[in-house]
Amino acid sequence: MVVRAGNDLARCLNWGAGLGALRERGLPAVLADIEHATVALLDRWEVAITRTPSDSRPGLAANQLQRMSHLVARDRPDTEQVQRRVMNNYVGIGVDAKVSLEFHRLRDQFPHWFRSQMGNKVWYTTVGAKDILGHAIGASSGSLPSKLKARRCRCLYPTVEVDGRPLELPEDIEGVLLLNIASYMGGVNLWASGAASTAAAPLDAPQSFCDGVLEVCGVYGSWHLGQLQVGLSRAIRLAQCRSARITALEALPMQIDGEPWRQPPATLDISLKGQAFMLRRIESGPVAAVARAVSDVLESCEQKGVISAGQRHTLTAEIAAKLHPVL
Repeated sequence: MVVRAGNDLARCLNWGAGLGALRERGLPAVLADIEHATVALLDRWEVAITRTPSDSRPGLAANQLQRMSHLVARDRPDTEQVQRRVMNNYVGIGVDAKVSLEFHRLRDQFPHWFRSQMGNKVWYTTVGAKDILGHAIGASSGSLPSKLKARRCRCLYPTVEVDGRPLELPEDIEGVLLLNIASYMGGVNLWASGAASTAAAPLDAPQSFCDGVLEVCGVYGSWHLGQLQVGLSRAIRLAQCRSARITALEALPMQIDGEPWRQPPATLDISLKGQAFMLRRIESGPVAAVARAVSDVLESCEQKGVISAGQRHTLTAEIAAKLHPVL
């Protein structure tokens, strides 16, 4: 639990929103919770970023430019061409990443202004309000689809693909989020409170951080983000997928797990990397006792040679997956 604005992963694992939870319960109680915590599985995703060749000729058609990018990535997949990152929580592209990037730059420039969680939230809100004012006076540089696409044509190259299928973005959205966990911006559950973009696709499957599925949501702008945080609006449910590809034809702000940067033209391929064991706090006494008993039995069986370390690992993963829906 660190001094940041959100602590979204800690919230999903029931550890609270930050140091405030530690001060409220006290260190002995937190250590007792750790002792009785159960194991949970967390999906981890690989984000492979392939930059578009910088020597592409100006005026090259969008589909030709993308095909060239894919050929270069296939024939020369070295560390300079392909950068790989790991995502645990979410990937953001567009307006949310822009606000996060401006907040990050301000914090680097004036670190003494950011010494408390509440102060961080105030400054983050200030940066968001600045972006809203920029939209109001016409400073916005356009919606996200217009930035992701070089131009519209009958042979439109899909800039967002989910499970190999093109995903058409609504014209007026300014941000796309790919979510692994059910907490964003310090506790906002975008998927559960979201609305489908079309009546034909309700997208009502529940969200889980251990099912190998990402939820894709859209937001309209900084004002919409502010409304989401106070429960006055709903995000746009766009898709659920097991892999995704996002192609940006010009530089765009992006973020992974709250770490923002400005990405030059590139293709992002997002796929499941694996799963990690996490400790999940259990509030129910009986459930905590059962989970602890199961863990003790597995540990005892391994020590006695009844099962191997690999078998214990497999059993622990299966038990964590079964317990996830009821915890």
